[in-house]
Amino acid sequence: MNVYQAGKRCVSSPAMLKLTTMVSRFLTKNQPRIFMYHNFSALPMRSAVSADQFVWQIEHIKKHYNVMTFGELSEQVFEHKKIPNNAVVLTIDDGYKNFYDIAYPILREHKITASLYVTTDFIDGKDWLWFDKLKVIVHTCGSKLKGKTFKGLESPLTGCENADWATLNKLFLVLCETKKRKLIDEMGDSLNVDLSKPPEIFQPCSWQHLREMQKGGIEIGGHTSSHPVLTQLNEENSWSQISLSLQRITDELGPSRRTFCYPNGQPGDYNARIIQQVESAGYYNAAAAFFDGYNIQKRFLWRRLNGAKNGVDFILTLNGAEYLGARLKRVFIDD
Repeated sequence: MNVYQAGKRCVSSPAMLKLTTMVSRFLTKNQPRIFMYHNFSALPMRSAVSADQFVWQIEHIKKHYNVMTFGELSEQVFEHKKIPNNAVVLTIDDGYKNFYDIAYPILREHKITASLYVTTDFIDGKDWLWFDKLKVIVHTCGSKLKGKTFKGLESPLTGCENADWATLNKLFLVLCETKKRKLIDEMGDSLNVDLSKPPEIFQPCSWQHLREMQKGGIEIGGHTSSHPVLTQLNEENSWSQISLSLQRITDELGPSRRTFCYPNGQPGDYNARIIQQVESAGYYNAAAAFFDGYNIQKRFLWRRLNGAKNGVDFILTLNGAEYLGARLKRVFIDD
């Protein structure tokens, strides 16, 4: 159990929750919260934030927080301007059309901005994202996968959707891009799963959608061309993924100061070479996809919090309890 989880167990009543959030919000008022989202849905479903859930979150954010884009916060920090107390940034990865259909109207209604990071080949319709293909295979086959084995698996699949998805995702993350995509297509063929086009929840925005949202105040940033794990690529290919995605965005949306987020975004998914390439390509700043208490201390490696939370979990994270937990862990446990 980590420090944050231990603290959560102590919040046993509405009064205690209110006191905890007030104290943690005050103690962390100078620490921006950067939230990360991916998918949105009209109705509740696994692995997506529902419209009602997002409205509830936005209403809570508006009570005490100042929302800005990732680029705006970066400018405030790097140009030594005063950062508003209780700053919040909402970031959304990949470029799914469900952001345009579901989340963007909610943001527009509440006059809230956000930063959307797009995978440009996905937006261009060249291919859909490999991990979504894997999700479709696992969801479609379900229990039929029980006992199935694939090269690299330590044991057969269980037929349980969540467990099999986690197992296969872990396996495919370490494969090179060419092999990964080839094996997924072969898996789809062998299991008679149609991967020719994405289902509705995994469809991309169009460039016209992005132009409209950019005009409406949404920051559009880069997320590579095809969402590879950049550290698995050689120098030439990682540079192409980073630089050509920025060029594609510029061609379609016009020149602007752009920011970036790393595909998958875990500590092993970037290194000094990748960070240097992001900067050299012309990106202003970049975000990882985990949180460890460093928050905005390291340029091109700003940390992000999981936004796909409900109830007490979201309230505590929003009000700084997760940040405090991570800081305490670093001081008293890691050190």
